[in-house]
Amino acid sequence: MPTVPFTTQARVQRFKDQRWLIDKIVELAGPEFDQTRLHYYAAPMSSDWAGGVMGLAGQIKRYDDMTREFARLARRYELQAMAADSQGHHVTASDGFFAASVMYGAAQWPIFENTDLNYALERKKTECYQAAPTERSGGIGAHGPDAAPATSGAPPPCPVHRRT
Repeated sequence: MPTVPFTTQARVQRFKDQRWLIDKIVELAGPEFDQTRLHYYAAPMSSDWAGGVMGLAGQIKRYDDMTREFARLARRYELQAMAADSQGHHVTASDGFFAASVMYGAAQWPIFENTDLNYALERKKTECYQAAPTERSGGIGAHGPDAAPATSGAPPPCPVHRRT
């Protein structure tokens, strides 16, 4: 399934015509073809999680690979965080949920429309951010996000932080 739906590609002629070029550039230069994308996604994470992000450079060969690989890594981090939390390692779990949240957000980047996939990634991003076991660890979501209300045709809701 392409990241950019075929209906969108049909409307944007230049994207449709030059898609082969974007894929070739990603194949040659990797996901950091236009900026140090992996570096800034890894920057807020602890070193336990950042290595996996940097490893994506060898796995992404086309533009459409980005969403799949970012989401796959996010899911892996989410599962590791759940396992850490169930074993009582709450700080590690908090870090893992945050890393998963960042990667679910990264998976949204290549999507140009409000598709079902984009909404699903948005939900997972918010769930992971809120799943950090803050009561036990004083973790990242202690002040918690509130979901901004979404209306029909509007972009996905984003977390709005309350001032504490």
